[in-house]
Amino acid sequence: MPPMKVFILTLGTRGDVELFITLGRELHRRGHRVMIGTSPFYAGRIRSAGLEHLNVGLGTRERMTGVLRSLSAIDDPKARTLEFVHKWVIPQLKEGMRSIHLYAASADYFISNLKLDIPSVTRKVPTAFVTYDLPADIQDLVRSVPPDGSQRILDLVAMNKKLVDPEQRWGPHLQFTGFWLPPCPCSYVPPQDMTRFLATGAPPIVITLGSMSAVQANGVMARLIDAVHMVGRRAIILHGAMGPDPISNDVFYAREEMPFPWLFSRCSLVIHHGGIGTVAASLACGAPSIILPHISAQWRIAQTLRNAGVAGGVFNPAATDAGLLVTAINHALHDGHVKVSAEKWKRLLSQDQGAVTAADIIESHKISRGP
Repeated sequence: MPPMKVFILTLGTRGDVELFITLGRELHRRGHRVMIGTSPFYAGRIRSAGLEHLNVGLGTRERMTGVLRSLSAIDDPKARTLEFVHKWVIPQLKEGMRSIHLYAASADYFISNLKLDIPSVTRKVPTAFVTYDLPADIQDLVRSVPPDGSQRILDLVAMNKKLVDPEQRWGPHLQFTGFWLPPCPCSYVPPQDMTRFLATGAPPIVITLGSMSAVQANGVMARLIDAVHMVGRRAIILHGAMGPDPISNDVFYAREEMPFPWLFSRCSLVIHHGGIGTVAASLACGAPSIILPHISAQWRIAQTLRNAGVAGGVFNPAATDAGLLVTAINHALHDGHVKVSAEKWKRLLSQDQGAVTAADIIESHKISRGP
């Protein structure tokens, strides 16, 4: 098909942006011009992926981190989600709306996780709304219909249907693509100290709390490290998890970013917050999980992983002691059912072509909608 000018809009944490970078790379590989509109501090990451960046809002990384830290004073996960939307997403949208409309006016296709319809004045832009959150209620999954009543908007789900909708209750209007997993970084060369650490013992436990590390309750990292030591295991704490450095000979604090597929395939267990990118990578590598969710969407995906048999435990970060974590770690590492389930989902996800499937659907939708 003729090259498209694709505009992707996303406002959120690093995990949100990485998801759309994966899709953007696939569309770019097919010859399309891809612009990702998001916060200014993601510009370098987006451009290093070979894509264009549009500043949306005036927010800084420090400002977003401050908002995330303020969420730790809120106990209810749903209230935390709403607070983040009102304190970060909505202000950034307001600040960036002029730029959004200016670029969208010339785009051939619009993609967003915000369910924000921005057709130009002169034509109706084909649009894809993307979700990667489980709904609180199945009734929330309403088809996205533009004011003109057309089929200009399609609803994509960037998750595995067998995992999140095994009973097929979500409805036919939601098109599942599978997880948008980045390609395997075959050429990745880890730091030498990481290579030495991995070579000196059994596969370690990885601890990564993503951007949500800013929300973590006081002492949660210390409790995690204590639990790892109590089960006689080693750990890698990923950059951003806010641990002391150095910790001990048995705990490696990784200051550099590294590809999840590469690392998770070399570990025994992943302790994480339930972000969609981490969930997808751990499942694809056959690594069991222990999950410390902070917001409502993370709690729902955590329960889904527990139901799928691949989570040793799901805990409130503010109310978890080392003893409970020890029990969960031992369960995840030694229970045969967990191992069988992890291998099962690894095989199933090996069939996912998430970003490729999404790009196919988007191209087909553009053709069917016409110019």
